[in-house]
Amino acid sequence: MNELKIVFLNCRGLNNSNKRCDVLDYLGKTKGDIYCLQDVHWNEILIESTSLEWNGSCYISPGTSNSRGVAILISAEANVTVDKIYCDSDGNLIALVIKTLTYCISLVVIYGPNDDTPDFFKNILTLLFNLSIYLSVCLIMRDWNLVIDPSLDTFNYLHVNNPRARQMVLNMQRELNLYDVWRVLHPDDRQYTWRQRNPVKQGRLDFFLVSSGLLNTVLKSSISSG
Repeated sequence: MNELKIVFLNCRGLNNSNKRCDVLDYLGKTKGDIYCLQDVHWNEILIESTSLEWNGSCYISPGTSNSRGVAILISAEANVTVDKIYCDSDGNLIALVIKTLTYCISLVVIYGPNDDTPDFFKNILTLLFNLSIYLSVCLIMRDWNLVIDPSLDTFNYLHVNNPRARQMVLNMQRELNLYDVWRVLHPDDRQYTWRQRNPVKQGRLDFFLVSSGLLNTVLKSSISSG
């Protein structure tokens, strides 16, 4: 998607005003169009502050001042139109239908529940099914709190994390023809996005699921730049 630059960030809390201003300033300097944030720790009061501090549009599913919260920020210069907005009441999910001159995009940012909650992902599947009539591409991302392939995506795990939720994500992949784009590009690599120090335990809990059309765009870009 040459028209858009999308920036992703795990914030680990933006309830402190100094940190929030620093992060928003940093994001602005990246010259992106859309910014997908997770774990922002914004409650209703902080949403108002953030909207005043950000030069653009803010779409936020608030958590509490010390947990959860996901957001999508759009630059004032971005040439996009937001057509639909969906969010949950727990700060774990926000989804926008975004229109550009070329695409109609379902952009979903999640902060997956820590417990084994398959209904959370079933609701995402239902939502995307309802949108699939007119969507061009779909992008779902970030911290799922589970892995797709335990044999490649975990180290030193004793059990499969959140097995029922994982099965629902696999169903969602199959039903919507979604691909783990990093794994397609790196079929045998072992890299992790989460680490516990004592005892050492690692997992690739952060990943992107994309529709086949977007995957083909990524693959063509990778081939041309390689």
